[in-house]
Amino acid sequence: MYINTTLSASDVLASLAFIASLLALWISWKTYDRDTHSIKVRGSIFGHPSTGWNVSISVANVGRRPISIVHKSYKSPDGNNCSFSFLHPEAGSARIEEGDSVATEFKGENGQGFFRTTEEARATKFFITDSLGETYQISFDSSKKTILQKIKIKLIPNKN
Repeated sequence: MYINTTLSASDVLASLAFIASLLALWISWKTYDRDTHSIKVRGSIFGHPSTGWNVSISVANVGRRPISIVHKSYKSPDGNNCSFSFLHPEAGSARIEEGDSVATEFKGENGQGFFRTTEEARATKFFITDSLGETYQISFDSSKKTILQKIKIKLIPNKN
């Protein structure tokens, strides 16, 4: 039995067309994947031991499409749930364009902190919901390594 191992011009051309179509498919997938929305959420704890601690959450749009943030909420360890509308105070809107960011705070009233201790703030789970219905969780773990990676603690001098 004899097998012809020579390639004709049509075989080479078909192989090149197949490789070109795979490359075009890969490029179109990368373009589609890059063209979606993506947000990055960061949390930080700030305050003073005498007045209490507050939580600041920053939401940045790192994707290529504008996205709106609809709600912010939290769930405390004792089971209390609370949801708020997410409106940016200056703009009156929570729409985030490509490369922009907005921030929100869970802050107490009359200069008092929202939380009594940093441990209470770390144990509380915070959520951000976007206009597509995706929910992003910001929680502060009690392990030292995770805390150093996820949050920054800033002391604000007591004005009293």
